[in-house]
Amino acid sequence: MGNANGQKKFKEEEEEDPDEKQAMIVGTNGTTNETWSTPAKRNSQTKYAPLSVVEQAENGHTESGPAVLPHSQIQLSKYVAKFKLPTSADDLTRRVQDQGLTLKEVTMTGHKIEGTIIVNDSEPDMEVMVRWSENNWITYRETPAVPVRDSTGDASDKFTFVIESEEMAPAIKFALRCSTKGSAYWDNNLGQDYCFEAITSSVWGP
Repeated sequence: MGNANGQKKFKEEEEEDPDEKQAMIVGTNGTTNETWSTPAKRNSQTKYAPLSVVEQAENGHTESGPAVLPHSQIQLSKYVAKFKLPTSADDLTRRVQDQGLTLKEVTMTGHKIEGTIIVNDSEPDMEVMVRWSENNWITYRETPAVPVRDSTGDASDKFTFVIESEEMAPAIKFALRCSTKGSAYWDNNLGQDYCFEAITSSVWGP
């Protein structure tokens, strides 16, 4: 039957299109699912689906600019000191008197370690060495420390050293040795060795 205007009412029924599929739309605020027509069905009579992130990347562009691929994880490694330096002047003096020498300060940049050593009594024939290893003392190397001259040009109680590893090692351990008048004195961090340990962490890259 017709209505008052002689027009028939028809109920529009939407039929499920078997060619439609769930497309994953990835945004900055999260992930949502929306139903879009497949590329084969994209025409003037169907809803045009936006390109997925992967499709945009393959085409080399996005609607807002150059394609941006999903972020990836990057492994970063750095060295962390596993020891403590003297915390006060009294602590420094005590260590020097007990051991004959001690590590006063040290920094590490990249693979390079630079430090200052204090000795108890500086002698003209005194030799100060840094013994260090990258493989837990299976092998080791020795690097001489250089005396620091005071304002008069005489040797002071300070020595400096620089050691540098060629590559990232799991850990770099070192100890200090002072030799004079046939005697040797060691500072190996009270038997624990001075150690810089490599720590690896993951971050999201561009």
